Amino acid sequence: MTIDWSIITDWVQAIGSVAAVWAAFAIFSRQNREHNAREQNAAEAKITAARAVLKRSHEAIRRAHSKMTRSAKTTFALGNVSATEEDLDECIDLLCSVPLFELPSTDLVTRVMDARYWLNTARRRTEKVREALEAGASMDKDLYKDPLNHLTQAADF
Repeated sequence: MTIDWSIITDWVQAIGSVAAVWAAFAIFSRQNREHNAREQNAAEAKITAARAVLKRSHEAIRRAHSKMTRSAKTTFALGNVSATEEDLDECIDLLCSVPLFELPSTDLVTRVMDARYWLNTARRRTEKVREALEAGASMDKDLYKDPLNHLTQAADF
């Protein structure tokens, strides 16, 4: 019996072609899974960072509200106003650095935008507190109530 080498080489070539197609598909599948995992990790990192900034902003407003509603013995002093201004400015800067168009959910974008608005509102109200303290006038103790309520909602998820 004689071996027809042309048939054997055809079979080897066919098997090699099938193996190459299978290997290419396997490599593509693995790369696609790795890419999806990286995308998921990046999205989770953005969510975690945005949450941390929202929580930090909520705490800043909570502290300001707490200072305003203390007993008459420990009033909101000018030093407290300066510290509150710095605290709010830092939070505003942090929120402004959150890349809105890269956030993975519209809910999170809305929360960050709401927090920006209410932090800026609280910052303007802090300026009114400074003016009232410098003038010796009385202040509304609930200046930070609305920003606190809204930031509580924004940070609560």
